[in-house]
Amino acid sequence: MRKLGCILIGSVVMLFGWFIYQPHQVHAASLTVVSGQYIRPIDAAASQLQAGRGYLALKVTAKNETAKARTIDDRSFRLRATNGDTVQAFSVISGGADTFKTISQKLSAGGSLTGYICFPVTKQTPYQLEYSAQNFKKGTEVTSSTINTGDYRDANETAVKALTAFIDEVLLNQANPDYQTYVTNDLAANQKIYNEQLAATLRETISIGYDFVDEHEPSYQKLAEQISDQLKNANRQRGQTRVVIQYSSPTTVELLLYTTTVENHSYTDPLVKKALNQDKEVVPTKLPAAFNQFEGVVQTAELIHSDPEYGLPVRLVQHGDKWQVAAGDDSWRFNDSAKFFDVYTGAPYP
Repeated sequence: MRKLGCILIGSVVMLFGWFIYQPHQVHAASLTVVSGQYIRPIDAAASQLQAGRGYLALKVTAKNETAKARTIDDRSFRLRATNGDTVQAFSVISGGADTFKTISQKLSAGGSLTGYICFPVTKQTPYQLEYSAQNFKKGTEVTSSTINTGDYRDANETAVKALTAFIDEVLLNQANPDYQTYVTNDLAANQKIYNEQLAATLRETISIGYDFVDEHEPSYQKLAEQISDQLKNANRQRGQTRVVIQYSSPTTVELLLYTTTVENHSYTDPLVKKALNQDKEVVPTKLPAAFNQFEGVVQTAELIHSDPEYGLPVRLVQHGDKWQVAAGDDSWRFNDSAKFFDVYTGAPYP
């Protein structure tokens, strides 16, 4: 009996000792999904842009809990569907005017980072987002978090609505309620910019193309204000505007603009000729009266078409649920809205 008791006591001591000295399990990684939004990579596959599909950029915070530095990139993440299939991350290095890119950097031991990871997904679908600080090497720990792709918004179409509304209100003299909903730009300020661009187009067309009686030039700004609404009406009635998404990130969208508008020489030349004297010099004081006939002339003026292969890029920057159209940037293509205003004055396609 005493022998049996010793055996039992010894067993308990051994078990207790084993429990005490078992190494504590340390997680290799931790993962938090911060937010997400659908984007349009510049090299997006056409099949992934069909209805019900999209590229989802998830903003995540990942932590390396191991004692070694690790490289964290697209290979560190994947999605797992309910049927067990996995979806590999889609690398986005850069695109357009912004510097958006997916995660790719070395993470120190115990360090964390926040960035984007992108996946081609089916919308309105649950997935497990999986993260491995050791790139899913066999036998290593995998951390996961449940997501549903239906929880994230696709703002690409609202960007198209924003640019369309901007063009309607500023350049085509047409009310569009989407302006208040989606556009941050000051309407009156941009209408003023359009008139300034129209004045510049008139100055270039008339001053360079014709001789004046004296060195005095007419007020092109007043001339622009005189015909502005009529030119906008003609472009709305006779022209066309088509907007295509080229690229989008979580903060910006770049759209391509394809247009058909009234050509400036075909509406200025007939009217300027009415202000010439017998020596075929322009009499500046006669120009306002001559341009009173603008509305009739512009309805039969020639049309100019943008290159069907190369649209005019216009950049939009997201501010909450709204967009700033033609935000300033170092690239001439997106420098300011005046770059594509020229198209709607009938100036040559830039």
